[in-house]
Amino acid sequence: MACVSTNLAACVGGLTWLGYEYYKNKVWYVTGWCGGALAGLVAITPAAGFVPPWSAVVFGLVAGLGCRFARKITTRLLGIDDPLDIFAIHGVGGMIGTLLTYISADDHQC
Repeated sequence: MACVSTNLAACVGGLTWLGYEYYKNKVWYVTGWCGGALAGLVAITPAAGFVPPWSAVVFGLVAGLGCRFARKITTRLLGIDDPLDIFAIHGVGGMIGTLLTYISADDHQC
């Protein structure tokens, strides 16, 4: 079950980030897919074995959008030069994953 949740969150995170990039810029970016997939992976890491697969879709969706907005805030509003988006993906994605684990962890999966 952990493998299904991990792959599902990564795919949904990548598609979410990619869809947002296309909605805003009308261009597909490979870096958008990679950033979103990594955000989904970071978010599902604390919960992979404790959530059902449908919850992994929510993890990927929230992490893709949340990390994308965190990237926008750090680069445009704060003016921080972070070419690898370390804080936006790992910091914010980890916080999102921890909060969503608290909300959606299933004790029957343990």
